[in-house]
Amino acid sequence: MGNKRKWIEKNGKNKAVKLKTVIYDPKLTVTLPAEMTVTSGMNAIAHCVEVLYAENANPVTTLLAEEGIRVLYESLPEILAEPTNVHARSKALYGTWLGGTVLGSVGMALHHKICHILGGSYNLPHGPTHTVILPYALSYNASYAQVAVKAIAREIHCEEDDVAGTIFDFLNS
Repeated sequence: MGNKRKWIEKNGKNKAVKLKTVIYDPKLTVTLPAEMTVTSGMNAIAHCVEVLYAENANPVTTLLAEEGIRVLYESLPEILAEPTNVHARSKALYGTWLGGTVLGSVGMALHHKICHILGGSYNLPHGPTHTVILPYALSYNASYAQVAVKAIAREIHCEEDDVAGTIFDFLNS
């Protein structure tokens, strides 16, 4: 077995695919279709949601995740309404940065495991798969992750017992 393979098995991540540079420029995103922007943003929300009930979550990742949910939940409808709105796209990029940052800091759970199995098995697109599964995974996990649900409800301005339904309605509006 090669050294790279041993490193991956030992550490669980492949450094060879880790980005060295990321450019966050909202002007570069205005030609990205709004629907693709929204599903990518929902994927970032899913990252943030799972951080809130991750085994190795901490106060910093929790704070970042809550902020990511809030910013994305606000900016995504603005992008759908006005796809070239650079301010809304800037907020969305900030939210996706938060989602990516927390994803790299803690382990993912049920939602991401399901999506990666479905995506890998059936060649499904990444963002839309995460978008569709999110309200269902939230509904399933709600009674096990009450602190997380309370935080999500606070950020999306809904009742705690309606977080999954509110996300579902948000996706269908």
